[in-house]
Amino acid sequence: MKSSDNLIKFIGSYETATGEPFLTAVKSPEQNSKKIEYEIGWGHNSDSYFPVNKDTKITYEKAVDLLHYDIKEAEDIINKFLKTLSYTPPQHEFDAMVSARYNGIPIGSSKCSLTQAIRLHDLHQIQKCWSMWVYMTVKDKTGKPQKVRVSGLVKRRQDELKIYIEGIYERT
Repeated sequence: MKSSDNLIKFIGSYETATGEPFLTAVKSPEQNSKKIEYEIGWGHNSDSYFPVNKDTKITYEKAVDLLHYDIKEAEDIINKFLKTLSYTPPQHEFDAMVSARYNGIPIGSSKCSLTQAIRLHDLHQIQKCWSMWVYMTVKDKTGKPQKVRVSGLVKRRQDELKIYIEGIYERT
């Protein structure tokens, strides 16, 4: 399956405050074990495809390329996971899973409780597990990592669930 145009617009609207990409690298709000420091475009983090550092600048066209590249990575993982299911989900469920994967939820990993809930097609458990992914790892004043609940992630998870359950691609 491939992501819908509605999903691409949805992801773009959540990855930057204005919905427009960052054409100059910005400090990533999340500091996790991957040592993510900077991002560019619509939330692209440095990787072998396109490294990002504090001096990185891109064109709008490159931002679109990075968005599609990152979405394709998420799609590939979700499509591999879907092959293990006994049903084919509708487009909106696929899109919601891709959005969540794009944003760091490890759907497809056998250790992820949300993966197991989707596998069982247990809507109550899906809602419960999906809603748990609202924390970001940041460094406190001493440099020690800590998890904090982020209102933007709470809203995004609610909106992803709205896509998953109802097929409604709107931001709250």
